[in-house]
Amino acid sequence: MTIRNEIPGDPFSFLVHSYQEIRIRNDNACFDKHIPNGFASLMFHFGGKVRYRAGQSEVILPDFFVAPVLYNYLDLILSPPIFTFVVVCHTSQLSKLLNISFNDCKNNIYIKLDPAIFLPLWESLNNCLNFTEKIDVFQRFLMDNFAIPNSNDQIDSIYHSIIINAPHSTVSQLQSVSPNDRKLRRNFKSRVGVNQKTLIRIVRLNYIWEQKEKYNCADYQDLIFEHGFFDQSHFIKDFKLFFGEKPTQFFKRNRRLTKIISGKNT
Repeated sequence: MTIRNEIPGDPFSFLVHSYQEIRIRNDNACFDKHIPNGFASLMFHFGGKVRYRAGQSEVILPDFFVAPVLYNYLDLILSPPIFTFVVVCHTSQLSKLLNISFNDCKNNIYIKLDPAIFLPLWESLNNCLNFTEKIDVFQRFLMDNFAIPNSNDQIDSIYHSIIINAPHSTVSQLQSVSPNDRKLRRNFKSRVGVNQKTLIRIVRLNYIWEQKEKYNCADYQDLIFEHGFFDQSHFIKDFKLFFGEKPTQFFKRNRRLTKIISGKNT
């Protein structure tokens, strides 16, 4: 199981946070959780099957789609060999580029892409020999088919402020970036898929997860209080909502697959 990451340069960094290549060659099917991180992604699957659990049933994900910011974790079942190219995007820029409203797909795990535009791209990516070539093909596709955004509007500015500052700022500080009006809040949710408070919670929990993995600290109580949680019960409640289990359970088990399918470096 491997994941590769590449950070784009200009002009693509306005839209693309990172490129990822995920390879899983296990002989048997495997399953774990995808944890939301505040970014929406363009997903391109080549080989194998990826399914998600919806109640008692399992649904196969298509070969290419938009993965929106979700309200909580998602149980995935992977039937190798898995070979996936992921374009991790700044969510507010992606919805603007594709002219989609995440409000229209509130209960959807994924958003279909127009095959007239994206099937030829998927075929071209499938014929690429390596990760670098896939990135080049995708960037040429962007240049040929879309006007790449090169500036931030108000929604983009609020979104980026949360992504960058949420682990180190209070909710009131982050929300002071935006005027307190209903229209702006509606537009933010339409462009990002979740409201500002939910995005702040997602970003903070991911930051604590990353810090815990990076420093392998046995006691992470200081992280909880330093990064916006008033008490341990508040943290545990949010953690269980977005991760599907208590932090004590999550950090004791093998998390390698969770990190890979959640786009984390292992």
